[in-house]
Amino acid sequence: MVNNVVVHMSLDVSFDHMCEEVVKGGMNMFKVWFLEDNMVLLASKRGEHMDYLIKHNKEWFESLLENIGPWSETLVVDHKIAWIICYGIPFPL
Repeated sequence: MVNNVVVHMSLDVSFDHMCEEVVKGGMNMFKVWFLEDNMVLLASKRGEHMDYLIKHNKEWFESLLENIGPWSETLVVDHKIAWIICYGIPFPL
């Protein structure tokens, strides 16, 4: 039984959109964490096994996600995104 899963969002789905769909789709039984790139960690808030939740909500998962797999400590992301704020640098027009 799996308690946490790593999912790869479809290319046209952003993390914000994913969070909105969790609420709109009535899937608030999940905790959602952004990992990196298009990867999200989903965990059950109530302790249900993710295998059960995925099986009974298959259509919802397939509409947003490409790949679902168990979380592992050895999981490595390909690249990271960083936001940098710089003050006082003129923006060329």
